[in-house]
Amino acid sequence: MNNLNQEKDKFFAELTALDETFKTVCKFSDYQNSTQKIFADASLLQESIEKALDKVKSFNEREVLFKQSVSEYQVLTDLIASFDPYY
Repeated sequence: MNNLNQEKDKFFAELTALDETFKTVCKFSDYQNSTQKIFADASLLQESIEKALDKVKSFNEREVLFKQSVSEYQVLTDLIASFDPYY
């Protein structure tokens, strides 16, 4: 359980970093970067979001095993909804 809690704490920092990356991607609308760079950054963010979803699934499965309440990650849900039109 301690490992799970430590991983979840670290994950919150990762979510903050993802949100910052998304804010950078949002600024690409001015086309200051090449389309290849924009595509690469957006693809990397999408991949990171998918990995974050996998972590959430793992956390939730372990929380159920430990009879803890399942954590919700609204920040990630909001990020996905905001990023979807850009991707």
